[in-house]
Amino acid sequence: MPQRKKYGEMKSKEFLTAYDVIQAGACEGAVAQWCRSRNFYMGFTSAAIELAAEKDKPYIEIAAGMAGYGDGDGYGDGYGYGYGDGYGGRA
Repeated sequence: MPQRKKYGEMKSKEFLTAYDVIQAGACEGAVAQWCRSRNFYMGFTSAAIELAAEKDKPYIEIAAGMAGYGDGDGYGDGYGYGYGDGYGGRA
């Protein structure tokens, strides 16, 4: 399921590694334990979600780009003008 962005779509990852899940914010030790207990260190996102308990699914979904937070519109502004009295002197 792709995420909607203001000016396009962001595709979710179909293939994940343990490193992806750690980079997404999951605890390294917990990811290592989860992977060892399931003998699953990398593979299809759908397979990881099938193996995961409900409490673990959000970490996989965030790593795959299926869930998460973000904002921004890509715009910035500035005028290049400055106002003020200013102060300067020489000693």
